[in-house]
Amino acid sequence: MSILTKESTTKLRYNEMKMPIIGFDSTFHRICVRDSFQDIDDKVREALSEAINAGYRLVFCDPFVKGNERAVGAALKEKFQDKRVEREELFIVTKVYMDLTYTPGFVETSVKKSLEALGLDYLDMILLFCSVYSETKPYGPDYTEAWRGMQNCYYKKYTRSLGLCNFSSNKIERILKLAAIKPSANLMECNIFRNCKELRKYLKKHKIVLLSNDLYGSVGIATIDPGRESPDKVHLNQLIPIKELMEKYNKTACQIAIRYLIETDTIPLIKSGLDTSIQANIDVFDFNIEKSEMKILSSIDNGTYDPNLKLYNRYPEDYAYI
Repeated sequence: MSILTKESTTKLRYNEMKMPIIGFDSTFHRICVRDSFQDIDDKVREALSEAINAGYRLVFCDPFVKGNERAVGAALKEKFQDKRVEREELFIVTKVYMDLTYTPGFVETSVKKSLEALGLDYLDMILLFCSVYSETKPYGPDYTEAWRGMQNCYYKKYTRSLGLCNFSSNKIERILKLAAIKPSANLMECNIFRNCKELRKYLKKHKIVLLSNDLYGSVGIATIDPGRESPDKVHLNQLIPIKELMEKYNKTACQIAIRYLIETDTIPLIKSGLDTSIQANIDVFDFNIEKSEMKILSSIDNGTYDPNLKLYNRYPEDYAYI
């Protein structure tokens, strides 16, 4: 078994492409509830600059988040100019959202706008977003038609690879049946509270990489209701298995959660706005979670873990920002 490092990559299905096994999610400011950033653009530029310095080479951005791509583009321009990193060293990913107006060519229009905002000639991957609540049609045109637009962007070399976001196995099956260029990745919520075991099996079978930018469970970044003790309503720091691993490996709860995903062949996209956490959250390659420990962590989502018996702390000191 090869030793994983922050420089490690996973091979994608086309063009001998390799994707880093850990990435930086530049949309962290959407969920920040502890700090109030007066200038989001400056904070995104600062955070992405720090992330690149720390060793992140996979960068996720989102056109739905106002100003995000332009802020990322400004940060990239600075890094390219000061020679800290070359364009070819980075793997840049953005989303394409369904168009409510059913306008022809909306995928290509969206991608061109993203390229302009980012100041790039090409993207490494675009992800087609689909409403997770719809098994037939998402908001806007049918996603199978949208995939044809995605393929056109690939043929025109606007992007080097294609992916999906919020696609269930049923939806992916429809895409695979018609696709000339098949998806290389799928972005979904995946964490210790929701480990996506069955979806991971399906994606592995079809050579699709799983990405996650909800690494700790939604309650890890929002408010917590201490009176509700079901596994999806508690914070990582409240679980005794997490606390034990934190003490054993001298790591934070976030680092344990990130390493857990890496051990399951899931690529974590780290949301961090603080310099210390940006660095800390990529420092997860100096330890391995043992198989027996992984089994315990996986049981939290499998329904065999009883949070009522093994809560560590009902009132964590810092649950609002990770």
